[in-house]
Amino acid sequence: MHETLQYILTEVRSAWRFRWLALAAAWVVCLVGWAVVSMMPDVYEANARVYVDTSSELRQILGDQIIEPDVESQLNYVREAMLGRVQLEKVARQTGLDLRTDSPNEFEALIARLREDVQLVITGNPALRGRPSAQNLYAISYRDIERPMALNVVQTILNNFVEDTLGSRQQGSESARRFLEQQVIEYEARLAVSEDRLARFKRENADVLPGTEGGYFQRLQAETSTLEEVRQNLALAQSRRDRLVEQLSGTRPLSPRTSETGEPLPGTTEARIAENEARLEELLLRYTDRHPDVVATRATLDRLRQQQEAEHAAAQASGSVGARSDNPVLQALQISLNEAEVEIASLSSDVAMRQARVARLRSLIDEVPEVEAQLARLDRDYDIVNAQYQALVRSLETERLTREASESDQIEFRVIDPPTSPSAPVAPKRPFMLLFVLAAGLGGGGGGAWLLAQLQPVFPTPRSLREVTGLPVLGAISLTWRDKHRVRRRAELLSFGFGCVALVAVFSLVFVIEVTGPGLRGLVA
Repeated sequence: MHETLQYILTEVRSAWRFRWLALAAAWVVCLVGWAVVSMMPDVYEANARVYVDTSSELRQILGDQIIEPDVESQLNYVREAMLGRVQLEKVARQTGLDLRTDSPNEFEALIARLREDVQLVITGNPALRGRPSAQNLYAISYRDIERPMALNVVQTILNNFVEDTLGSRQQGSESARRFLEQQVIEYEARLAVSEDRLARFKRENADVLPGTEGGYFQRLQAETSTLEEVRQNLALAQSRRDRLVEQLSGTRPLSPRTSETGEPLPGTTEARIAENEARLEELLLRYTDRHPDVVATRATLDRLRQQQEAEHAAAQASGSVGARSDNPVLQALQISLNEAEVEIASLSSDVAMRQARVARLRSLIDEVPEVEAQLARLDRDYDIVNAQYQALVRSLETERLTREASESDQIEFRVIDPPTSPSAPVAPKRPFMLLFVLAAGLGGGGGGAWLLAQLQPVFPTPRSLREVTGLPVLGAISLTWRDKHRVRRRAELLSFGFGCVALVAVFSLVFVIEVTGPGLRGLVA
């Protein structure tokens, strides 16, 4: 520690030889620096804070019926766009900042400064901490040498921020609506074409298209199974008729055919003819002439009329006209036989009809599957287009409801702090800068004296001489000051001290003028 202190004292003694140069340098640096600081223009700052309320009770009520807008992304986009070149040029022209420039290069420099000086940041709202809208408090600030201009720039940026945010939402909604409307029109036309193609195909292939019973092979299998079932029923009916004929062969059938009222007796041929005529009239009221039951009933009537003519002929030959059968067993058997005959005729007609169907289906074995496959493709294409069309219609309706909800429930901008600017400038920090200039002047003067001492070294003490040369120092001769030299030396010291005190006094005066007074610029003006 002692050696370090000795070294410092040695260096100070060496630099002391250039004290007047150091003092002059300090005065020059301080005066120039204080003049520069004093002449620097004042900078005023304007600030504004706005809260963006993105909450919506209407959107919470509608829920999935509308599309939840991404307000945060819109705000971030607008915030970044506000610092883009287009918006900054717009602000410069709206506020008149461009009038300060005289050339394109100066205008480019102005835009660059604006990008650096304009601050648009999210400050957050501590009262809403933990909520999604906690980061929706925006702070806008700008600094300028003119206080009105700073206020004007902040107000313009605030207005543009609100207008562009709302405008971006409307522009995005309009773009989505136009796109959906165009797509709905296109898919509606495609759906109409698909419907026409499907209808035309069905008309052209109506006789071979699958019905409610299924496709080709299902219909063929069903018709074949039904044909076998009808054939079995026909065989059973024929067997039952044969047994009835065998039972009738051993009865005596003849008796008078009419009652005292003139009506045919039950079981006679006349009665059966009357029953079948009544049945035929009833069937014609319900079916066409080609219906199997109508055809079978007519065939039975023809056979019964032939049988009646034969009985009349036999009765006339035997002289027993008007005889009738009074055997109730015979009458019951005859009725069952008639019913069996009708059933056989109906089943025979059904068998023939179903045989024709099966034969026709088998003849179309190469055509029908291809028609069904083409129909399946047409149905699939129609279902796809129809599903997409319905989805687009629902999306368009959702967009309409979303747009109406957005128009009814706009984002609310709440200006927490309107654009304001303190009357006192925020920069430059003259007191700090004046003190820094004083320190720089003193440090520069002392550093310059030390540097000169290094360039023109001397041996201030016998010890330094011994350390540099490495030789023993036998003795040192002290300097004896004469009285006139002492006076002159004392005067020099006083002058040097006065110079230092004067420098501090000037600093104090400048400091007081700049802090509490109008400043040197005000005094000069």
